[in-house]
Amino acid sequence: MAESFKIDVPFSDIEKGLIVCAFDQIKERKTLYVLIDEAHLLDMLVLRKLRLLFERFPKKHNLVLFGQRDLSLNVNKDIKSRITYSADIKTTK
Repeated sequence: MAESFKIDVPFSDIEKGLIVCAFDQIKERKTLYVLIDEAHLLDMLVLRKLRLLFERFPKKHNLVLFGQRDLSLNVNKDIKSRITYSADIKTTK
């Protein structure tokens, strides 16, 4: 994400840099869209850290996770409760 935002800060300051940059984007009247493909491969700790990070982001943002149904397990209930839309995409063979 830091690379996408083109911020160059020390690793220890990345979270703060991302939040500042997000607010700067909103001041420019932009909506943030963060897309993560293969989200089912992310470690649950990473997903929880993302959730905490995005709680500190401005409200005008969207986090889109593309993944398989692994996110619907009961273990991930805290994350599942924050899903506002979910869809199954069926492929034809």
